Amino acid sequence: MQDTSSPATASARKAKDVTLQQISALTKISVRWLQAIEDGEFKKFPGGVYDISYIRQYADAIECDATELLAFYQAKMNPLPIAPVAKKTGSSFFRSLRPGIA
Repeated sequence: MQDTSSPATASARKAKDVTLQQISALTKISVRWLQAIEDGEFKKFPGGVYDISYIRQYADAIECDATELLAFYQAKMNPLPIAPVAKKTGSSFFRSLRPGIA
């Protein structure tokens, strides 16, 4: 069975004897979002820049490397790598309208 919890977040927090309520008071992030970070349940997040901001603030609060946690978030939210789009060669539609422009 695959481990779905965030890398060492809850254990790092507990080792510092800090509660989610204390982190919530410090960061102004709801306890439910903090719990979602620890559980690796990022689909519950509001989305966009909030997700990354919450993760960074949480990592700072428990003095953990945000890079590892953000990589975990990225892997959970986008499990398949995105293939680069091949650059088209040849003439474009716009160049055909104005042939003298390179």
